[in-house]
Amino acid sequence: MVDLLFNSPQVAQKVAWMVGAKWDGCNSICLDSLEQADVQTALGLAGAEWCLSYASCSNTSLARSYAKGKRYFHHLDLEGHDISGANLDGVYLSDVNLSAANLSGIKMENAILKSVNLGYADLTAAVLDDASLEGVDLYRANLKGAVLKGSNAKNTNLEAANLTDINLSGAMLGDVNLTDANLSGANLVCADLIGAELGDANLFCANLNGANLRDANLTDANLSLAGLIGAKLSGADLSGANLFHASLNDSNLNGANLSGSNLSGADLSGADLSGADLSGADLSYAWLDDANLDGATLDDANLDGAKFDGVAIANWKKALLLGVHSSSWRRLITKAISLLW
Repeated sequence: MVDLLFNSPQVAQKVAWMVGAKWDGCNSICLDSLEQADVQTALGLAGAEWCLSYASCSNTSLARSYAKGKRYFHHLDLEGHDISGANLDGVYLSDVNLSAANLSGIKMENAILKSVNLGYADLTAAVLDDASLEGVDLYRANLKGAVLKGSNAKNTNLEAANLTDINLSGAMLGDVNLTDANLSGANLVCADLIGAELGDANLFCANLNGANLRDANLTDANLSLAGLIGAKLSGADLSGANLFHASLNDSNLNGANLSGSNLSGADLSGADLSGADLSGADLSYAWLDDANLDGATLDDANLDGAKFDGVAIANWKKALLLGVHSSSWRRLITKAISLLW
Protein backbone atom coordinates (compact mmCIF):
# COMPACT_ATOMS: atom_id res chain seq x y z
CA MET A 1 0.00 0.00 0.00
CA VAL A 2 1.33 3.43 -1.01
CA ASP A 3 -0.20 6.75 0.04
CA LEU A 4 0.35 9.88 -2.04
CA LEU A 5 -0.46 13.49 -1.17
CA PHE A 6 -1.34 16.09 -3.84
CA ASN A 7 -1.67 19.86 -4.00
CA SER A 8 -5.47 19.79 -4.36
CA PRO A 9 -8.45 17.45 -3.99
CA GLN A 10 -9.26 17.91 -7.68
CA VAL A 11 -5.84 16.65 -8.76
CA ALA A 12 -5.98 13.76 -6.30
CA GLN A 13 -9.39 12.72 -7.67
CA LYS A 14 -8.16 12.82 -11.29
CA VAL A 15 -5.01 10.81 -10.57
CA ALA A 16 -6.98 8.25 -8.55
CA TRP A 17 -9.37 7.73 -11.48
CA MET A 18 -6.51 7.38 -13.99
CA VAL A 19 -4.44 4.88 -12.00
CA GLY A 20 -7.30 3.00 -10.32
CA ALA A 21 -6.46 4.16 -6.81
CA LYS A 22 -8.69 4.91 -3.85
CA TRP A 23 -9.35 8.63 -3.34
CA ASP A 24 -9.99 9.77 0.25
CA GLY A 25 -12.19 12.69 -0.80
CA CYS A 26 -9.45 15.18 0.09
CA ASN A 27 -5.83 15.53 -1.07
CA SER A 28 -4.63 11.95 -1.02
CA ILE A 29 -4.93 8.62 -2.78
CA CYS A 30 -4.06 5.07 -1.81
CA LEU A 31 -2.45 2.63 -4.27
CA ASP A 32 -1.94 -1.10 -3.90
CA SER A 33 1.46 -0.71 -5.55
CA LEU A 34 3.42 2.17 -7.03
CA GLU A 35 4.00 2.07 -10.77
CA GLN A 36 6.25 5.09 -11.26
CA ALA A 37 5.61 5.50 -15.01
CA ASP A 38 1.83 5.33 -14.68
CA VAL A 39 1.80 7.80 -11.82
CA GLN A 40 4.12 10.23 -13.62
CA THR A 41 1.89 10.12 -16.72
CA ALA A 42 -1.22 10.70 -14.60
CA LEU A 43 0.47 13.60 -12.81
CA GLY A 44 1.24 15.30 -16.10
CA LEU A 45 -2.28 14.83 -17.43
CA ALA A 46 -3.87 16.01 -14.18
CA GLY A 47 -1.66 19.11 -13.99
CA ALA A 48 -0.29 18.30 -10.54
CA GLU A 49 2.06 20.92 -9.11
CA TRP A 50 3.60 18.45 -6.68
CA CYS A 51 3.14 15.01 -5.20
CA LEU A 52 4.76 13.47 -2.18
CA SER A 53 4.65 10.23 -0.27
CA TYR A 54 3.55 10.32 3.35
CA ALA A 55 6.72 8.53 4.29
CA SER A 56 8.87 11.28 2.78
CA CYS A 57 7.04 14.27 4.29
CA SER A 58 9.57 16.63 5.87
CA ASN A 59 9.84 20.16 7.13
CA THR A 60 10.86 21.31 3.65
CA SER A 61 8.03 19.58 1.78
CA LEU A 62 5.41 20.54 4.36
CA ALA A 63 6.54 24.16 4.40
CA ARG A 64 6.71 24.23 0.60
CA SER A 65 3.21 22.88 0.19
CA TYR A 66 1.96 25.36 2.80
CA ALA A 67 3.71 28.20 0.95
CA LYS A 68 1.93 27.13 -2.24
CA GLY A 69 -1.39 27.72 -0.48
CA LYS A 70 -2.17 24.28 0.90
CA ARG A 71 -3.78 24.40 4.32
CA TYR A 72 -5.36 20.96 4.78
CA PHE A 73 -3.12 18.01 5.67
CA HIS A 74 -4.63 14.62 6.36
CA HIS A 75 -3.27 11.26 7.47
CA LEU A 76 0.42 12.15 7.73
CA ASP A 77 3.11 10.34 9.69
CA LEU A 78 5.64 12.93 10.86
CA GLU A 79 6.90 11.13 13.94
CA GLY A 80 10.22 12.55 15.08
CA HIS A 81 10.40 15.08 12.23
CA ASP A 82 11.88 18.56 12.58
CA ILE A 83 9.33 21.28 11.78
CA SER A 84 10.84 23.85 14.12
CA GLY A 85 10.30 27.52 13.34
CA ALA A 86 7.80 26.87 10.55
CA ASN A 87 4.90 29.27 9.96
CA LEU A 88 1.72 27.24 9.63
CA ASP A 89 -0.89 29.80 10.68
CA GLY A 90 -4.41 28.63 9.88
CA VAL A 91 -3.30 25.08 9.01
CA TYR A 92 -5.74 22.18 9.34
CA LEU A 93 -4.15 18.93 10.53
CA SER A 94 -6.30 15.81 10.64
CA ASP A 95 -5.15 12.35 11.70
CA VAL A 96 -1.51 13.42 11.83
CA ASN A 97 1.20 11.73 13.88
CA LEU A 98 3.67 14.29 15.26
CA SER A 99 4.82 12.31 18.25
CA ALA A 100 8.35 13.20 19.38
CA ALA A 101 8.52 15.80 16.59
CA ASN A 102 10.44 19.06 16.97
CA LEU A 103 7.96 21.93 16.68
CA SER A 104 9.86 24.42 18.81
CA GLY A 105 9.14 28.01 17.81
CA ILE A 106 6.45 26.96 15.33
CA LYS A 107 3.60 29.37 14.54
CA MET A 108 0.15 27.83 14.22
CA GLU A 109 -2.23 30.62 15.16
CA ASN A 110 -5.88 29.84 14.37
CA ALA A 111 -4.86 26.30 13.42
CA ILE A 112 -7.23 23.35 13.71
CA LEU A 113 -5.86 20.03 14.95
CA LYS A 114 -8.06 16.94 14.84
CA SER A 115 -6.93 13.50 15.98
CA VAL A 116 -3.33 14.70 16.20
CA ASN A 117 -0.71 12.87 18.26
CA LEU A 118 1.80 15.27 19.83
CA GLY A 119 2.96 12.97 22.58
CA TYR A 120 6.57 13.72 23.65
CA ALA A 121 6.71 16.52 21.05
CA ASP A 122 8.86 19.61 21.59
CA LEU A 123 6.68 22.73 21.38
CA THR A 124 8.86 25.11 23.36
CA ALA A 125 8.04 28.75 22.58
CA ALA A 126 5.42 27.65 20.03
CA VAL A 127 2.64 30.12 19.22
CA LEU A 128 -0.87 28.64 18.89
CA ASP A 129 -3.11 31.58 19.77
CA ASP A 130 -6.81 30.87 19.13
CA ALA A 131 -5.94 27.38 17.86
CA SER A 132 -8.28 24.41 18.24
CA LEU A 133 -6.59 21.42 19.88
CA GLU A 134 -9.69 19.71 21.22
CA GLY A 135 -8.96 16.09 22.06
CA VAL A 136 -5.29 16.28 20.97
CA ASP A 137 -2.79 13.98 22.70
CA LEU A 138 0.08 16.00 24.25
CA TYR A 139 1.22 13.40 26.76
CA ARG A 140 4.61 14.43 28.19
CA ALA A 141 4.97 17.12 25.52
CA ASN A 142 7.24 20.10 26.20
CA LEU A 143 5.35 23.40 25.88
CA LYS A 144 7.66 25.52 27.99
CA GLY A 145 7.09 29.20 27.19
CA ALA A 146 4.47 28.40 24.56
CA VAL A 147 1.64 30.84 23.84
CA LEU A 148 -1.90 29.48 23.47
CA LYS A 149 -4.04 32.49 24.34
CA GLY A 150 -7.71 31.91 23.68
CA SER A 151 -7.09 28.41 22.38
CA ASN A 152 -9.59 25.55 22.61
CA ALA A 153 -7.97 22.59 24.32
CA LYS A 154 -11.02 20.87 25.77
CA ASN A 155 -10.58 17.17 26.54
CA THR A 156 -6.90 17.44 25.63
CA ASN A 157 -4.43 15.04 27.20
CA LEU A 158 -1.60 17.02 28.80
CA GLU A 159 -0.68 14.47 31.44
CA ALA A 160 2.87 14.96 32.75
CA ALA A 161 3.47 17.70 30.17
CA ASN A 162 5.95 20.52 30.77
CA LEU A 163 3.92 23.76 30.71
CA THR A 164 6.22 26.02 32.68
CA ASP A 165 5.72 29.71 31.86
CA ILE A 166 3.06 28.86 29.27
CA ASN A 167 0.43 31.47 28.37
CA LEU A 168 -3.05 29.93 28.40
CA SER A 169 -4.95 33.08 29.33
CA GLY A 170 -8.56 32.88 28.23
CA ALA A 171 -8.08 29.32 26.97
CA MET A 172 -10.88 26.75 27.02
CA LEU A 173 -9.53 23.79 29.00
CA GLY A 174 -12.68 22.08 30.19
CA ASP A 175 -12.18 18.42 31.16
CA VAL A 176 -8.50 18.64 30.18
CA ASN A 177 -6.14 16.07 31.70
CA LEU A 178 -3.29 17.92 33.44
CA THR A 179 -2.48 15.21 35.95
CA ASP A 180 1.12 15.54 37.17
CA ALA A 181 1.74 18.39 34.70
CA ASN A 182 4.25 21.14 35.46
CA LEU A 183 2.46 24.51 35.24
CA SER A 184 4.80 26.54 37.39
CA GLY A 185 4.68 30.20 36.40
CA ALA A 186 1.87 29.53 33.93
CA ASN A 187 -0.56 32.28 32.90
CA LEU A 188 -4.09 30.89 33.20
CA VAL A 189 -5.91 34.17 33.76
CA CYS A 190 -9.64 33.77 33.06
CA ALA A 191 -9.05 30.28 31.64
CA ASP A 192 -11.95 27.81 31.59
CA LEU A 193 -10.85 24.73 33.55
CA ILE A 194 -14.26 23.35 34.49
CA GLY A 195 -13.94 19.69 35.45
CA ALA A 196 -10.21 19.67 34.70
CA GLU A 197 -7.96 16.95 36.11
CA LEU A 198 -5.08 18.64 37.95
CA GLY A 199 -4.21 16.04 40.55
CA ASP A 200 -0.54 16.27 41.62
CA ALA A 201 -0.02 19.15 39.17
CA ASN A 202 2.64 21.75 39.93
CA LEU A 203 1.08 25.23 39.80
CA PHE A 204 3.72 27.03 41.83
CA CYS A 205 3.43 30.79 41.24
CA ALA A 206 0.86 30.19 38.50
CA ASN A 207 -1.57 33.01 37.72
CA LEU A 208 -5.14 31.70 37.84
CA ASN A 209 -6.86 34.99 38.61
CA GLY A 210 -10.45 34.89 37.39
CA ALA A 211 -10.10 31.29 36.19
CA ASN A 212 -13.06 28.92 36.30
CA LEU A 213 -12.09 25.72 38.12
CA ARG A 214 -15.55 24.60 39.09
CA ASP A 215 -15.64 20.87 39.91
CA ALA A 216 -11.95 20.55 39.01
CA ASN A 217 -9.76 17.91 40.64
CA LEU A 218 -6.75 19.52 42.33
CA THR A 219 -5.97 16.85 44.90
CA ASP A 220 -2.41 17.12 46.20
CA ALA A 221 -1.66 19.88 43.67
CA ASN A 222 1.04 22.44 44.44
CA LEU A 223 -0.56 25.90 44.37
CA SER A 224 1.86 27.63 46.69
CA LEU A 225 2.19 31.35 45.93
CA ALA A 226 -0.39 30.94 43.16
CA GLY A 227 -2.75 33.74 42.22
CA LEU A 228 -6.40 32.72 42.45
CA ILE A 229 -8.02 36.11 42.98
CA GLY A 230 -11.67 35.95 41.99
CA ALA A 231 -11.29 32.34 40.83
CA LYS A 232 -14.34 30.08 40.68
CA LEU A 233 -13.61 26.91 42.64
CA SER A 234 -17.07 25.83 43.76
CA GLY A 235 -17.26 22.06 44.12
CA ALA A 236 -13.54 21.69 43.39
CA ASP A 237 -11.51 19.01 45.15
CA LEU A 238 -8.43 20.58 46.74
CA SER A 239 -7.90 17.97 49.41
CA GLY A 240 -4.25 17.74 50.39
CA ALA A 241 -3.36 20.65 48.10
CA ASN A 242 -0.54 23.03 48.99
CA LEU A 243 -1.90 26.60 48.94
CA PHE A 244 0.84 28.14 51.06
CA HIS A 245 0.57 31.95 50.79
CA ALA A 246 -1.77 31.61 47.79
CA SER A 247 -3.91 34.63 46.90
CA LEU A 248 -7.57 33.57 47.03
CA ASN A 249 -9.15 36.98 47.63
CA ASP A 250 -12.82 37.11 46.63
CA SER A 251 -12.65 33.57 45.25
CA ASN A 252 -15.67 31.26 45.22
CA LEU A 253 -14.94 28.06 47.15
CA ASN A 254 -18.54 27.19 47.91
CA GLY A 255 -18.79 23.48 48.68
CA ALA A 256 -15.11 22.92 47.86
CA ASN A 257 -13.15 20.12 49.49
CA LEU A 258 -10.11 21.63 51.21
CA SER A 259 -9.64 18.91 53.80
CA GLY A 260 -6.02 18.42 54.81
CA SER A 261 -4.91 21.31 52.61
CA ASN A 262 -2.13 23.74 53.50
CA LEU A 263 -3.56 27.27 53.54
CA SER A 264 -0.93 28.69 55.84
CA GLY A 265 -0.50 32.40 55.17
CA ALA A 266 -3.06 32.28 52.35
CA ASP A 267 -5.16 35.35 51.61
CA LEU A 268 -8.82 34.30 51.73
CA SER A 269 -10.24 37.73 52.47
CA GLY A 270 -13.70 38.10 50.99
CA ALA A 271 -13.71 34.47 49.85
CA ASP A 272 -16.91 32.41 49.81
CA LEU A 273 -16.13 29.27 51.82
CA SER A 274 -19.75 28.46 52.63
CA GLY A 275 -20.27 24.72 52.87
CA ALA A 276 -16.58 24.07 52.28
CA ASP A 277 -14.80 21.18 53.96
CA LEU A 278 -11.78 22.58 55.80
CA SER A 279 -11.38 19.69 58.21
CA GLY A 280 -7.74 19.18 59.15
CA ALA A 281 -6.71 22.17 57.04
CA ASP A 282 -3.81 24.36 58.09
CA LEU A 283 -5.12 27.94 58.14
CA SER A 284 -2.42 29.28 60.41
CA TYR A 285 -1.79 32.96 59.83
CA ALA A 286 -4.27 32.96 56.95
CA TRP A 287 -6.23 36.08 56.12
CA LEU A 288 -9.97 35.43 56.37
CA ASP A 289 -11.27 38.99 56.73
CA ASP A 290 -14.89 39.22 55.55
CA ALA A 291 -14.81 35.61 54.33
CA ASN A 292 -18.03 33.60 54.38
CA LEU A 293 -17.63 30.40 56.39
CA ASP A 294 -21.33 29.75 56.80
CA GLY A 295 -21.85 26.01 57.08
CA ALA A 296 -18.16 25.25 56.58
CA THR A 297 -16.64 22.26 58.37
CA LEU A 298 -13.49 23.06 60.35
CA ASP A 299 -12.98 19.85 62.35
CA ASP A 300 -9.39 19.81 63.65
CA ALA A 301 -8.48 22.80 61.51
CA ASN A 302 -5.53 24.91 62.64
CA LEU A 303 -6.45 28.61 62.87
CA ASP A 304 -3.44 29.60 64.94
CA GLY A 305 -2.64 33.24 64.18
CA ALA A 306 -5.39 33.54 61.57
CA LYS A 307 -7.05 36.89 60.99
CA PHE A 308 -10.82 36.81 60.40
CA ASP A 309 -12.39 40.19 61.12
CA GLY A 310 -15.98 40.31 59.91
CA VAL A 311 -16.10 36.59 59.09
CA ALA A 312 -19.45 34.76 59.04
CA ILE A 313 -19.30 31.56 61.08
CA ALA A 314 -21.72 28.66 61.45
CA ASN A 315 -19.66 25.57 62.26
CA TRP A 316 -16.38 25.71 64.22
CA LYS A 317 -16.44 22.36 65.98
CA LYS A 318 -12.99 21.23 67.08
CA ALA A 319 -11.28 24.08 65.21
CA LEU A 320 -8.06 25.20 66.83
CA LEU A 321 -8.43 28.88 67.79
CA LEU A 322 -5.22 29.39 69.75
CA GLY A 323 -3.43 32.62 68.86
CA VAL A 324 -6.11 33.82 66.45
CA HIS A 325 -5.41 37.44 65.55
CA SER A 326 -8.63 39.46 65.50
CA SER A 327 -9.92 42.53 67.28
CA SER A 328 -13.14 40.63 67.98
CA TRP A 329 -11.72 37.22 68.86
CA ARG A 330 -13.51 37.02 72.23
CA ARG A 331 -16.88 37.65 70.57
CA LEU A 332 -16.12 35.09 67.86
CA ILE A 333 -15.07 32.41 70.33
CA THR A 334 -18.19 33.06 72.37
CA LYS A 335 -20.28 32.74 69.23
CA ALA A 336 -18.51 29.55 68.20
CA ILE A 337 -19.08 27.98 71.65
CA SER A 338 -22.75 28.92 71.57
CA LEU A 339 -23.11 27.27 68.15
CA LEU A 340 -21.68 24.01 69.46
CA TRP A 341 -24.40 23.65 72.08
